[in-house]
Amino acid sequence: MWLLLGACGGGGGGSPAPVPAPPPAPAPPPAPSAIVVSGLSPIAAACGIGGADTVFVNAEVEPMVATSPTNANLLVAAWQQDRAVAGGARAVMSATSSDGGRSWTRMLQPMSRCGG
Repeated sequence: MWLLLGACGGGGGGSPAPVPAPPPAPAPPPAPSAIVVSGLSPIAAACGIGGADTVFVNAEVEPMVATSPTNANLLVAAWQQDRAVAGGARAVMSATSSDGGRSWTRMLQPMSRCGG
């Protein structure tokens, strides 16, 4: 019986079959990049709010962003520009993007105190 198994069997005594290498790991996703939308204040230094109120030039507060429900590449953003200590700001700014936020066009809103 042992002899029979040895004769049937198997194995040939060679090296085991090579194990295939694992597939390469997928490339990591690109790092997110920050896009500055607000930038420096476009408002003239002489434009003030009045009184003794302190204005923080280049401060942007209360940002909002909206996207089109039918085209995610269309974005609109708005914020208060140059915030005052007592509240309010020297202007309202907005920006639009048609490429999903990769580039923006800024606008000073005409209803602003120091607006265009």
